[in-house]
Formats: sequence, C-alpha cells, structure tokens
Amino acid sequence: MNNKKLSLALKINAAFSIFNGLAMLFFYDQIAAWMGISQPIFLLVIGIILLGFAALVYKTATATVISEKMVKFIIVQDWLWVIGSALIIAFQAFGINRTGFIVIGVVALIVADFAVFQQRYLRIKV
Repeated sequence: MNNKKLSLALKINAAFSIFNGLAMLFFYDQIAAWMGISQPIFLLVIGIILLGFAALVYKTATATVISEKMVKFIIVQDWLWVIGSALIIAFQAFGINRTGFIVIGVVALIVADFAVFQQRYLRIKV
C-alpha cells in the first residue's frame, strides 16, 4: 500500500509528537509548574517516550511501502493516549490544575484527529 494522504497524516502525527516530546524533554519543570503537576519527572519520561513514538511513526510514514500492521499499531497507541487523557481529566488525577486539564484535553482532541484520519486513509487502497 502506498498512500500519500496516509503518509502525510502520519508525518504530521510524528511532527506533533516530536514537538511535544522535545517540549517535555527540555521544559518539563516549567510545564509541570504551569500545569500544577507535583512530579515533573513524569513529563520528562513521557517526553522521551513520545520521541521514540515519533521516530516509529516517521519511519512508518516514509517507508517505500507503508505497513498496514504498523499503522494499526500507531492508531491503537493514539486511541490509548486519548483514553488515558480522558481518564486523567474525568478523575481529575495527579493534582493537575484547570489549565493542565485544558491542555491535556486539547492535545487529546488533536491526537484523536490523527487516529481518525489515519484510520480513514488506511482504508483507501491506492
């Protein structure tokens, strides 16, 4: 399968993950303070994981033949992020403040869009 729209959706997902991963890697203390998170180290860990995820997504997006199996794995990871974010907001977990919950919600909506578009473009065989 070679699908330009799927590749583009994956590349945008990777770029968004790189941006957020780098922000968490270099500014985890400031972001944690801004969001009211008492354990900033968690953001550092999430940032590192996001950078690994971004590399996987980018490698998948730029492959000569996009692996359907890998795209499905990426979609599942995106939905897990959305579900985890929804649970954090619903249970008001980790002492996060209102600003933090808004940021988490906005990021979750963006990631949900990635999942939806990737699912849609995966179904289109070119």
